[in-house]
Amino acid sequence: SVGYIIVFFFSFSLVLHSKSPNFLPGRSDLLCALFYLLGLSLHLDGNQNIALVAGVCATFCKEIGITLFGVLVASDFISFYTKAKPASTSQNYRSVLSRSMTCVGVAFLLVAFHLQLHGDNTLYPWSILENSISLLDDRKHRIYSYMFTHVVYIWKLFFPWKLSYDYG
Repeated sequence: SVGYIIVFFFSFSLVLHSKSPNFLPGRSDLLCALFYLLGLSLHLDGNQNIALVAGVCATFCKEIGITLFGVLVASDFISFYTKAKPASTSQNYRSVLSRSMTCVGVAFLLVAFHLQLHGDNTLYPWSILENSISLLDDRKHRIYSYMFTHVVYIWKLFFPWKLSYDYG
């Protein structure tokens, strides 16, 4: 019940979704979420190989998709330790370990491919001058500036009709 209320406010909040519907990076978030949930669902149903393909697709959509492989490994170990132990525990343990190592191997291959794809390019080095609030000398003024920024965003959350497309 509470979850539906949170989803409702998240879905219709204009502060969180102030971009145009044709904005292309928003589609990559949705595709990543689709493949992520599909991979998790397939893994829980026992379709390990198709879940790995969904994980690769999620990672190609957004970098956060790589975390699906960690979730799959954690889910295997949680389900192994919470189920009643049958007589062939070592066989089940080897099966869980082999599935987990496959997930970790695919994740490492994806990270290696990603690093090889970008080569020697580095991320933009942000300097302290990009954050004007952090340059304020007085701590009290920094606190008030951060408070004012949060109040403005809360105001936009409750009164969204003055939003512009560039409030990110």
